[in-house]
Amino acid sequence: MKSFKDLRTENDNVNELLGFSARKAKARMMSILNKKASTKKKKERNAMKAMDTKTAEKKGQKKARMTMMQKILGKGKQLADLSVAQKEKLEKKTDEKVKKMGAAYKGLVKKMTKVVKKAHNVKMKDLKAKKQSDNTGV
Repeated sequence: MKSFKDLRTENDNVNELLGFSARKAKARMMSILNKKASTKKKKERNAMKAMDTKTAEKKGQKKARMTMMQKILGKGKQLADLSVAQKEKLEKKTDEKVKKMGAAYKGLVKKMTKVVKKAHNVKMKDLKAKKQSDNTGV
């Protein structure tokens, strides 16, 4: 039987790069999962809670990486319009750029984390106000 520590390290290795077919399979699985009522309820409940630092940092990293990708791609082009091969090339270029940036990239991630957290707080405040007005109006 695996210990908790073994399971934990296994789950931490999920961040490794996925191949194209594995990524597509994961996307199909997530789209099915996304349609479930339980998932929708969890998302709704989490939207009302304050975002923890770990989640904000993860989302900040993702946002910073997407910003870098868009910067490399250029203003006129969209990521969605690229082919698979072009996206793979772009990801490699982004990896190189991130390595070259070093501490500046970490600063960008920190900035994006703050942006994500602030946006979540604003959204959360609006949702709570809307829920409060719905409760008093009924």
